[in-house]
Amino acid sequence: EVTVAEAQRDADRRVVSRRDAMRRLRRAEEKQQWSRLEAGQRHGGRVVEVLDYGAKVRIGDIVGLVHRSELSWTWFDEPGDVVAAGDEVEVVVLEVSRSRRRLGLSLRAAAPNPVESVEVGAVCDATVERVVDYGAFARIEPSGAEGLVHVSELSEMPGQRADQLVVPGEQLRVKVLSVDTERNRIALSALQANLID
Repeated sequence: EVTVAEAQRDADRRVVSRRDAMRRLRRAEEKQQWSRLEAGQRHGGRVVEVLDYGAKVRIGDIVGLVHRSELSWTWFDEPGDVVAAGDEVEVVVLEVSRSRRRLGLSLRAAAPNPVESVEVGAVCDATVERVVDYGAFARIEPSGAEGLVHVSELSEMPGQRADQLVVPGEQLRVKVLSVDTERNRIALSALQANLID
């Protein structure tokens, strides 16, 4: 299948293009794919590029963006810590803008929120992920949810800094004080877990 690019009847000459025909066919297929995309759908895709602000994922012939806020339920430094180019992923369509040819996707919406499986009052093992001025963020086992152990819940001794009490990678026993699924926050206490033991 070709497209006639030039025709000279008197010289009995025709110039045809296979590339134009293929481009037209691709555009028609892409338009059809856009028409089938709706918010809320799940699709398998391939990561084609990782950027500072997220990752581009190809679904069929269409490339959409997973913003860094939609990459994971848990905290990370760089998008490259979550995905790499070539990864096969499952995404949920958040927004379809056919006029602007923009597709908003979410990687984390395709997975259950680990915060929802955490119960207030539960005592569990946790690993310190990072230490900040006001406490330490720890990943709870086995859910994988991340919560904050405020500095006042790390030690009975006042005036201690969080970095003097724990380091990343350290194992803690923690008690879940509160769970806020809307804000995706969990408050933890190492002190109260030790009182139970």
